[in-house]
Parts: sequence; C-alpha cells; structure tokens
Amino acid sequence: MYVGTDVVREVNDLYNELNNKHEERFGVKLPKNKRFYPALLRHGMNSPEEIKSELHLD
Repeated sequence: MYVGTDVVREVNDLYNELNNKHEERFGVKLPKNKRFYPALLRHGMNSPEEIKSELHLD
C-alpha cells in the first residue's frame, strides 16, 4: 500500500503517541505490525461513512 509522506508522518506520530502511553501502562512497546496497524485499519473499516465523505462519494 502506498501513502504519501504526509500520511506516513501522521500515522507515525499517532503510533509514537500511543506507544508512549502503552509503554507507561504496560512497560513494553506497542507491537506496531501485530496490534497497531490492524487497529488502525479496523477503525477505518468501522467508519465507512467517513471514508465515503473524504472521497466525496456520499
């Protein structure tokens, strides 16, 4: 999947924020590929109306 550098930066910023909270709470890093990316995609899949709106398909 290709996304522009601005999106990559946003995703990395979000991961870093959540990873910091995860490390504080659980003492270990948030697994990026195993937990973060699936959660990110599931969230998008649970918000199809927002995706349609962003793509002007509503």
